[in-house]
Amino acid sequence: MHIGLTAILPFLGVIVAWIAERKGRSGFKWWLYGTTLFIVALPHALMLQDADTDYETRKIFRPCPFCGKTIPVDATECGHCKRPVPRVERILG
Repeated sequence: MHIGLTAILPFLGVIVAWIAERKGRSGFKWWLYGTTLFIVALPHALMLQDADTDYETRKIFRPCPFCGKTIPVDATECGHCKRPVPRVERILG
């Protein structure tokens, strides 16, 4: 029974890797994850957001250079530590 399961797991890992790759993640890392923990990795891969969505979030927010909390890119003062922060030009594209 162990030989059959050992032979099937790499193929199950491919399913997880394929789903994650379509969402902009590393296929090889997700293949390893899916091969070793398929029961956990499959629902995890299905619940992933597209990597483009994560990129959009990073364009809108940035860390405060003083306290490290997340602040809007356009902020001139940190809402947490109340220190003035330098403006950052947004990269559009």
